[in-house]
Amino acid sequence: TASVGILESELQAELQEDMPELIAWLIAAAVLGFAGASWLSRLVWKRIYRLEPEEIAQLLKTRDAMLHAIGEGIVAIDERGNVALVNDEARRLLELPADAEGRPAKEVLPANLAAMLHSAGETDETVLAGERVLLARAGGAVVDGRRTGGVLILRDRTELHQLLQDLDGA
Repeated sequence: TASVGILESELQAELQEDMPELIAWLIAAAVLGFAGASWLSRLVWKRIYRLEPEEIAQLLKTRDAMLHAIGEGIVAIDERGNVALVNDEARRLLELPADAEGRPAKEVLPANLAAMLHSAGETDETVLAGERVLLARAGGAVVDGRRTGGVLILRDRTELHQLLQDLDGA
């Protein structure tokens, strides 16, 4: 039997010969990776309005607290027509299920209110939702000049409507 081999000294010489090219490729890859990461970091930083993660979390907590404390019902849909946000008052006024968010507005909301949300302009209507008389105002949600969904604001006018009927009867 015969065995053919390569001497270690030849391998060492080839490695020494190729080392500068290998180091150059590694440095180029590192520089390119650093430049890409810096560009991406700046892009993300601009998109989050130069806020730190703690500041974003605090803004979201504040927004949620304000939306749920408002006396009017608020329902928002996204560009696909899915319910993006429902505050406590809207959930109470419309008797919406707990899982309303994320579902299509046409499935969750009464047909007349879903139609208002999908309309192009701003609309004000008095609507009947169950036994409640509601003043509903719908409009588009616009971000950077582009419509991104719709917002519905609901005010309960049941007591006022009842008072007016009583006065009219008197």
